[in-house]
Amino acid sequence: MSGAVTAVASVAISAYSAYSSKQQAEKQEDAAQRANQLARKRTQTAEKQAEEAMNRRNQRSASAGGAAAGSRQAGQAGSGSTMLTGPKGVEQDKLALGKKSLLGG
Repeated sequence: MSGAVTAVASVAISAYSAYSSKQQAEKQEDAAQRANQLARKRTQTAEKQAEEAMNRRNQRSASAGGAAAGSRQAGQAGSGSTMLTGPKGVEQDKLALGKKSLLGG
């Protein structure tokens, strides 16, 4: 009978050992997944910070002097032109809307 008790005890020990090994493997896998997620998050944060730093270094600002010079040149050329009107501007008779004055009266 002691042989049966020994056999049952060894099966129980083996089952517990397998269960314990499985639990440890699951814990290690969970820890590895958490570490990977943390590493991905840190990488994304670092990439975002690097991009923002590069954008700060390369930012452009409006040139008020350039805009004023462009306005002066357009003013000296006479009537203004756009891509829609061409270099001659809009003809005065087109502004009248079929009437003799600009207000349509």
